[in-house]
Amino acid sequence: MTSRIRYFLVVLAVAGQLTCLQCAHADKCTQSDSGIRIQVDGKSIKDGQGNPINLRGIYTRATWLDSEQEVKWFKEWGINFVRILLTHDEEYWDVVNDGKKDYSKRCIVREENLRHMDERVKWLQDKEIYFIMEIHWRALGIDETFSQPELLKQQCTTMYKKLAERYSGNQYLIGFCMFSEIYVAPKYHKIYNEICTAIVDSVHEVDSSLIVSATGVQTSSAESLIDQVHIDRPNVIYDFHFYSPKMFTHYRTYYGDLRYPGWVADGWASGIQLIDMDYLQRKLQPVLDFSERWNVPVWCGEFGAFGNAPDNSSARWERDVYAILENHNVPWILWRWKDKDKTVPQRWKDFWQGTFEKNYVTVIPHGGPFAGDTTVKIDCTLKDAQIRYTTNDTEPDSSSTVYKGPFEITKDTTIKAIAFVNGITSTSVDTASFYRLDGRVSETPGETEQGLKYSYYIVGPNNAGDFEKL
Repeated sequence: MTSRIRYFLVVLAVAGQLTCLQCAHADKCTQSDSGIRIQVDGKSIKDGQGNPINLRGIYTRATWLDSEQEVKWFKEWGINFVRILLTHDEEYWDVVNDGKKDYSKRCIVREENLRHMDERVKWLQDKEIYFIMEIHWRALGIDETFSQPELLKQQCTTMYKKLAERYSGNQYLIGFCMFSEIYVAPKYHKIYNEICTAIVDSVHEVDSSLIVSATGVQTSSAESLIDQVHIDRPNVIYDFHFYSPKMFTHYRTYYGDLRYPGWVADGWASGIQLIDMDYLQRKLQPVLDFSERWNVPVWCGEFGAFGNAPDNSSARWERDVYAILENHNVPWILWRWKDKDKTVPQRWKDFWQGTFEKNYVTVIPHGGPFAGDTTVKIDCTLKDAQIRYTTNDTEPDSSSTVYKGPFEITKDTTIKAIAFVNGITSTSVDTASFYRLDGRVSETPGETEQGLKYSYYIVGPNNAGDFEKL
């Protein structure tokens, strides 16, 4: 090798090192990282090569990731996207002084906690898993200080800029979420938009390729992704959390036999209505309309059903939400990866890998108690499918009754349904068992007196009432 060639190679090596040193963390920036970072293209999210990418992921706090082995499991399960929470509790932030909140120090993240995040970020990078970082509003006391917009703007922009400087060298970083699950009173909507815009500008001042995610003004719900949330800046995406109806996804353990699909109240002050796939589509429609109107990407930052529900109802709700999101090419995050028993349902793994059964029939409502009579319908995700069913607890086949429309039942009934396309079985059997509630006859009719004996209970998420004594 000639001295001239050696000199040329040394110059290239030094130039490469100087290029990497421009990143906040040179050890995280490699020449092979180029062309990896996620891009925004109209309503689409694409990989670094400009190809559409299906982001299917999971939510976790940095404090929930205990080891690199857990990130290896993510990769094995098919997860390619993680929403990771930098902090949730105030103890991770310098906002407490002598036991009292000190918001003058808000948005100052302790170095020891950032080092904790650094380790988790490296695990994700090593397994080539994209991630977006979230800073939860509850740790910031933001709901108390929208009346001080300049202070809030200065604190938030400073914090996000420092985070961008620290992590922008990692090409698997998609960007940052702003103000997750915050409630913004209507009088502060304009201020909220101004602060979000300032945060986007502060991040893009460091790295314009980083993406910033804005969210709705009422606990990130789909219907609160209103026009005032739209930010007139490039590389902004919009997230929503989907838990409709919360009486089922959050509170059902307090209200007995709530099933999906079935009749459920849509809120504390709402009457009951039929909750099924059509209902879920209606609830998600505001998000799709927002995306279409502003030509921007939307993604589901959380969805899931908590607690136990009868008859596998949680799985059916998650399956239908998954199907709608996939049908509209909406990236999504499951809440959450680590439950109390640290087990992961197989259906979640099927979601992440895109191998979940896409075609299925559903009996609506899906069984349970009824009084007098009730109307039953059967839906199928397959177009032009022929549905056949039985009402005597026998397995349906090609000779079973053809479903032609909703029908009534008046007694205990087990319905089983299946779909055929061109005479070929195309779905698995769906089973729903109904049981009729009859009036209770007095055990001592001769001892009854005029008047009404009653008991009442005030019920809520922490007090279900003792209905067994009624």
